[in-house]
Amino acid sequence: MSNKDLKIGQRVAVVAKDVKGTVAYVGYPTFASGKWIGINLDEPKGKNNGTVRGHFYFESRRDLDQPRVTASSRTSLASSRQSLASFLSPSTERASTPDLTVKRASFTGFVETLTPQFTPGQSMTSPQPNAAAVEEKLANLQAQQEITNLKAEVEDLKEKLETLRMRRSEDREKLRELERVRLQLDQANEFKAKIMESQAQLQRDLQRAKQEVREAQEALDLHNDETAELQEAAEMAALDKEMAEERAESIQMELEQCREKLEEATLDLQLMRAEMEASGNTQHPNAVSGGATGYEVRQLQQQNVRLKETLVEQLKQDVQELEALQEVHEQLVESNRELEMDLREEEAALETIMDRDSTIVKFRELVQRMTEQYNELTAQINSKQGDHDAILFILLLQRLNTKAEIILGQIRERFPAVNVWDREAITKSHTAVQYSFRCQLEYQLLMIQPTPPIVKRAQLVKKQLEETKTLTIRLEKKEAEYKELKKAAKGYKEELSEMNIRKELGEKKLTTAVRDAELKIDQLQRKLDDALNQIKRQEKEFDETLDHLQQDIESLEDERGALREKLKLYGKRGGSHHAVTSPVSSVREYSHEPSVKVSSGVPSGEVNEALQHQLKVLSW
Repeated sequence: MSNKDLKIGQRVAVVAKDVKGTVAYVGYPTFASGKWIGINLDEPKGKNNGTVRGHFYFESRRDLDQPRVTASSRTSLASSRQSLASFLSPSTERASTPDLTVKRASFTGFVETLTPQFTPGQSMTSPQPNAAAVEEKLANLQAQQEITNLKAEVEDLKEKLETLRMRRSEDREKLRELERVRLQLDQANEFKAKIMESQAQLQRDLQRAKQEVREAQEALDLHNDETAELQEAAEMAALDKEMAEERAESIQMELEQCREKLEEATLDLQLMRAEMEASGNTQHPNAVSGGATGYEVRQLQQQNVRLKETLVEQLKQDVQELEALQEVHEQLVESNRELEMDLREEEAALETIMDRDSTIVKFRELVQRMTEQYNELTAQINSKQGDHDAILFILLLQRLNTKAEIILGQIRERFPAVNVWDREAITKSHTAVQYSFRCQLEYQLLMIQPTPPIVKRAQLVKKQLEETKTLTIRLEKKEAEYKELKKAAKGYKEELSEMNIRKELGEKKLTTAVRDAELKIDQLQRKLDDALNQIKRQEKEFDETLDHLQQDIESLEDERGALREKLKLYGKRGGSHHAVTSPVSSVREYSHEPSVKVSSGVPSGEVNEALQHQLKVLSW
């Protein structure tokens, strides 16, 4: 019966080894290919206890040293090609059982014969009349079977040897491919290390650039704050300038008013002086006081002239200070314009730095993609899922190559080469056409070849070198741009420090100018207050002078009344008074006019008219 009919627990006998036992395992083990059968022997003649290479297959029935495992194998000659005898069921009672050949296929396609022996309950030694003949036949059959088995084993071993040679050649190809893959992996690791170094360098450059951008941003913010402070200071200076201009205008108006008052007082003093000179010929008890009043008037005039000159000089100084403040304001405006231009340049530099950062980010993404591709290629190399398909494909290519060689050999045999090319070979026969067809077919078959791995590797290395060269050029360009940006940032820092120094100097000048302007304004205010006080004193003195003049006028009126009475007395005494009557009558006519009294509250124009009228009267 076949090996498919063998079941666990069935009794069998191994004729070649003269042993018996029970089937304990039927299956495909892991230590070799093919179907194997494990037997628990009745006698301790086995080689193992059911465990091979650490893997348990069945449990030994007895405590044997090494129970035997027999099956079809590619390496064991005695155990793989042997005849087994199976015992029949205990219910069957036969004197002898016919030989039953059982063929079992191995992985090489060879078969082996199994011979059943006996069944339980049957007598081990059943005498037969032709026992010697049967034994001879059995011995011959066994010898023929062993010879057949040995021949099959030799063929099997030859096939194994050929298979091993093929596998060895395949292993050599695989080793070469592995060596190429290892070289590619080493080069990829080197390239990865270079990329990681360049990435680390780019990371450091990026950190430095970020730090410089942060410092530039802080400097820009500080510069903006200082610019805002300068603008506020300029606005305050402009406001102070406007206030100073308004104050100067008010002082100018007050000065004009003081001039007008001074002119009026001068006219009044001239009138008084003329009146005093006119009345100085008469004997008046207040003549001394009138002289003193004229002296005071001259002194006041001199003081007024000095005050006028002082005010004019102060006004000139104020105008000069205002012009200086205007120049400072223009300088501040110009510095603000320059600062604005510098800020625009710094913004352009910041945009350039942002472009550089975006380029660095793109390079990072490129490195990440290349790293992912490298990891994917490594995973594909390490994966074993496509090995079977690859082996089949390689075998297919080998078969195609062999078939192509066979076809080429047949074509060469069928279409021989043309040694002599003449007219007859071309026109009268087809040998030339057949030879050309042969050459063309050989060319086409020889052209259908895979690209050598070394060419692929060379192309890949060339491409990687070109990419590396391109990346190196880009990195050099970026480094040059970074150096230029660094130089530009350094120049901007120097310009910024110079602008800070200029700004500090401008602030100092502005504070000094503001302080001087405040001091001058205070001085002008004090001088204005002094001038107002002096004007008030002069007005007071002028009022006192007017009071004295009023008293003098009253005394003159009293004298005039006395003179009238004297004239009346003279008119009564003398008889002929025709020559004197005309002046007396004129005096009487004028005496009927009311006397003019000047008070401190009367306007200067009315006082002047009254004084002029009084002088006319006195001149008469």
